[in-house]
Amino acid sequence: MKNLKQKIKYKSASIVVVGLGYVGLPVACLLAKSGYKVVGLDREREIIDVINQGLSPIEGKEPGLDKLVKDV
Repeated sequence: MKNLKQKIKYKSASIVVVGLGYVGLPVACLLAKSGYKVVGLDREREIIDVINQGLSPIEGKEPGLDKLVKDV
């Protein structure tokens, strides 16, 4: 547990977010923006393809999410 706390403290922990919908995508983006290495998983390939292009698949629902996805 001490090793995990150190990784969190120094942002060297890798984080996996399962499901990149209305909750998972903003969480993954905010964690990535704060310096963590984040891997996002989703079962819908189309969603992954859109995100990998730096676009948000969630249209108009989250203010600022488009820019955040593009930035991270």
